[in-house]
Amino acid sequence: MSFRSPRPTAVPKEVRIDPEDSQPRTFEELRVLCKDKYTETEIQEYWDMTMIRHVGEGIHNVAADPFLTHASRNPVAAERSNSLPRQPPTASAPAASLPPSATRGTAFGSEASLDDGLANVLKDPFMAAEKYMAVADVRQDPFMTYGETNQPSGDGETHVSRRQQLTEAVSTAHKTFDESLHNLLGPGDPDREIKTRSMIVLGPWLLFMWILMLWLVLIHYSRLATVVLTCLVGLASLGMLFVWYQGRRGGPVSLLVAGLLGLAAVGGGVFAGQNGYSTFWRQYWWTQTGFRGGITTASTPAMARTDFAVLTFWDEKAGTTYNQTRVDPMRAAGYKDTDFYCVAPILSPDIAGASLLRVNYWAVGINCCQRAGRFTCDDSREWNAGYGVVMLDGGYPCPDCNTEQFRKAVIKAEAMHGLVSASGAKFVRFVKDPSSIETGMLLHCIGFVLLCALLGCMAFGAAGWLAWYYGFGICGPHGAALADSLAGAVAAGKVANAGINSGTPLTLQPGNGEILSASTLMVAKRR
Repeated sequence: MSFRSPRPTAVPKEVRIDPEDSQPRTFEELRVLCKDKYTETEIQEYWDMTMIRHVGEGIHNVAADPFLTHASRNPVAAERSNSLPRQPPTASAPAASLPPSATRGTAFGSEASLDDGLANVLKDPFMAAEKYMAVADVRQDPFMTYGETNQPSGDGETHVSRRQQLTEAVSTAHKTFDESLHNLLGPGDPDREIKTRSMIVLGPWLLFMWILMLWLVLIHYSRLATVVLTCLVGLASLGMLFVWYQGRRGGPVSLLVAGLLGLAAVGGGVFAGQNGYSTFWRQYWWTQTGFRGGITTASTPAMARTDFAVLTFWDEKAGTTYNQTRVDPMRAAGYKDTDFYCVAPILSPDIAGASLLRVNYWAVGINCCQRAGRFTCDDSREWNAGYGVVMLDGGYPCPDCNTEQFRKAVIKAEAMHGLVSASGAKFVRFVKDPSSIETGMLLHCIGFVLLCALLGCMAFGAAGWLAWYYGFGICGPHGAALADSLAGAVAAGKVANAGINSGTPLTLQPGNGEILSASTLMVAKRR
């Protein structure tokens, strides 16, 4: 028996991808290529840390296609690609290098191979070509909301699109909601119509908004016109109630509901309009109609500026205020009532040294001072501030707001610093740009209107929807059963008076002994 050593098996040389040029190389090839530039240690480190391991075919050119664009395949191509056998390289079949077409711009062979079931997203990144329409019609459905098309699968089943599934889910949820609402509220009026619902819900809300704008905008120009138009709408609503009480009907909308919601819209619009005008709009309108300009100093009598909306203390030519008029922060005072209500005198050097300091203008603010001194409200500490936005009726931020607190703050400042507030002294916001204050006021006005619109939509929408759902004012107080019983009574000749059609009062006595009027009979028989 002879023992021979086994024949050595040829070990294939490992091939890795060089990320610098995306070429496959062995370690010996890399050493030959880099031996003149790098040391053996650096070449070994580059091989271990940088070169990309590769087994088999289908090398991806990362340098030419860093986002794996060509690797995008449809499910059929990917399945066919995964089914191909892959074997490790052997000595007889060494690792294949990249074909020329794969080394630049293509990850899996030539460009022509992309047409064989592969999606060429380089040329057609959104897959809008005709041949991809069976997969996803992105021209008609760019966000692929339809999902999978209705294609038969391998087992013969049909895929349902996501759009259809979503529609079915919404329909089911809507049906469940309707059933829950029906169980909660009852059956309601069986003869209700969708178009009637829109009229009952939107009509009162639009009327409310119209009345609101009358008392916010038109009242600034003509209070008489505002009152007259409001009264006309109120009278029209009362007329609807009177007509309904007489037993008349007109159209699918109940005059009872229309009249009641109309009165509610008028009352709500007047209430919201008056509050919004006094709180926001009146001060804004004053900034648009009052005088501005002229020369104003600390010694200018306040009564001489009664009709001014903006006081000009700033001298544009000199680049400073007239007569060095400034807010004196050290003579300020703050009245504590949950918040600090701050006042500070506006003085000039010629009156600051007088034995009796008469203050014609007070700078005001909230929570911008301490109990005594350190006034920092608005732009009072800025060197280029020189305008005073007049606050109406001594209130801030609205004409009727916090007037008593600011009056007490003035009394406190007078007692602490030996000041005397002049008759008709003006409260102002001392700023460097009055337009910014006016813009802020306008935004508050618009915000108030939007808030009223939202609350009104919720209130009148709910009231109108419930009236529509139950048929208020359309069906009689006892519903259709009452109409049937009364119709039977008429047919049996139990009516005590034949003047039904003329509307004269009559009574009848149903089986339960209840006395009913002719108007009740007409209400019940309107169907």
